[in-house]
Amino acid sequence: MLNVQNLKMHFPVFGGLLRRQVAKVFAVDDVSLKVEPGETLGLVGESGCGKSTLGRAILQLYKPTGGSVQFLGKELTELSKSQMRDARKDIQVILQDPGESLNSRHTVGRIIEEPLEIHGIGKTAKDRKERAIELLKKVGLQEDSYNRYPHEFSGGQRQRISIARAIALEPKLIICDEAVSALDVSIQSQILNLLMDLQKEMNLAYIFISHDLSVVRHVSDRIAVMYLGKIVEITDTDTLYSDALHPYTQALMSAIPMPDPRRKKDGSNT
Repeated sequence: MLNVQNLKMHFPVFGGLLRRQVAKVFAVDDVSLKVEPGETLGLVGESGCGKSTLGRAILQLYKPTGGSVQFLGKELTELSKSQMRDARKDIQVILQDPGESLNSRHTVGRIIEEPLEIHGIGKTAKDRKERAIELLKKVGLQEDSYNRYPHEFSGGQRQRISIARAIALEPKLIICDEAVSALDVSIQSQILNLLMDLQKEMNLAYIFISHDLSVVRHVSDRIAVMYLGKIVEITDTDTLYSDALHPYTQALMSAIPMPDPRRKKDGSNT
């Protein structure tokens, strides 16, 4: 479904009195990956390694410096703005901070209905309202949420609103960019379970971007490890956790907090 080949995203660095380009930041450097329908690909790495930039380059929110992004048979890097708008019906994003990604001046109903209007879904305003209320219920919110504003909700509830907006167009792929990292642990589990339930119901594929290895392990079929703009290791989840090959991946694994610090990773007593 998604085939990324040799993707590059380089940012120029300017300096000096004349503000000339003096260097480049290789935020994404020759990355290749694939995502199949209904699959979750976890993307992990420390802050600044290029995870979010890769997600934005796939979405064409950043115009890639080079490489190919094929989605459902279309080369996204060659599409015009209007063509890309049509393509985004099938590829959506859930961002880290719903407080920033949701328009505070709009009601929840308006926020969810906006993509429906843009893509001409629903013959009348009544149809779109019914669809918005249906989506709110699907993500675990009450019908009266429709006329309220984002600031009236908790962080977890706002993320549910973001999820409702993301699935409104019945996409094939959702890029989750640190979608639960700003939430309390108890709320994280609820949102993760919701995402997994929606995946089964709608046959969604996810690219799940996170620095939290324990979260990624819980939701992913395969995991890609990113370091300094490159994918250094990519394999199925069980193999990665049982037999990590790259030294950076091994370092990440060793940094995972132990639920019981009195026990070693193999389960024996210290």
